[in-house]
Amino acid sequence: MPFSMVIKTNPITKFTLVGDKQWQSTLGENIVSVLGKQRFSQLAPFSSECPKVSICGYITKTVLSGSVSSNKVSKDSVFCFLNRRPIDLPRKMKQLFQDTYKQYNPASIPYLVLNLEVEDGNYDINVSVDKREVFLNNENEVLESLKLQLTQFFEDL
Repeated sequence: MPFSMVIKTNPITKFTLVGDKQWQSTLGENIVSVLGKQRFSQLAPFSSECPKVSICGYITKTVLSGSVSSNKVSKDSVFCFLNRRPIDLPRKMKQLFQDTYKQYNPASIPYLVLNLEVEDGNYDINVSVDKREVFLNNENEVLESLKLQLTQFFEDL
């Protein structure tokens, strides 16, 4: 079955990528199919268990940890899913990822591909018409836990 991916670069412009490859069984294989092996080689697997939220995915490696470039990526290089449904990463969470990443690689911003598995009833997806904006009920708890885990992740990387 062919795949398609819609990328919205701003409120007016959007692109649809259409391919003839099959979706793969793992997130890593899907990233290679859509973004290519070179981009995937610059990513490190990340997983985090926060209160009522499980996060898994990939984050750009820092230059010190072996990335082959300075990871100059556009600000729209965040792909986030809530229970495998595409969403916009909550603003405070996105800022946390970027701020923590910049402590270890100040010259660039991270490339993020993340899936948030959230317990039913712990989020509100009825915030916007397109269902891409999401509120987590325990956002502050998740941010506190995630900050510690991100710091440890980059220290170990």
